[in-house]
Amino acid sequence: MDEVSIGTVATIVIGVVLAIVVLIAIARTVRIVSQATAGIVERLGRSHRTLDPGLHFLFPFVDQLRTTVDLREQVMAFPNAIGSMGAIAALGSALEKAKDASASGPA
Repeated sequence: MDEVSIGTVATIVIGVVLAIVVLIAIARTVRIVSQATAGIVERLGRSHRTLDPGLHFLFPFVDQLRTTVDLREQVMAFPNAIGSMGAIAALGSALEKAKDASASGPA
């Protein structure tokens, strides 16, 4: 039976650890933003940019996709209002979020 040297074992362990770090970095780099959403990217804890729907690449361990915002129209219902003369007014509205690129920080 051949004896395995400590150098060989150390090389294998370092290779496995390095491979795991590379896989984690690749997994943190590629981000997919779904349709009708916008992603907020933070770089080192500060808001950096807004991601449109699609495939994006981030700097691993520096950029982080913090949250996604739903951009679809949302219908809000309000209770009926009774005026001073007894008239009943029914209110209805739709809320639409607009993505403002200037609010996300420097480009």
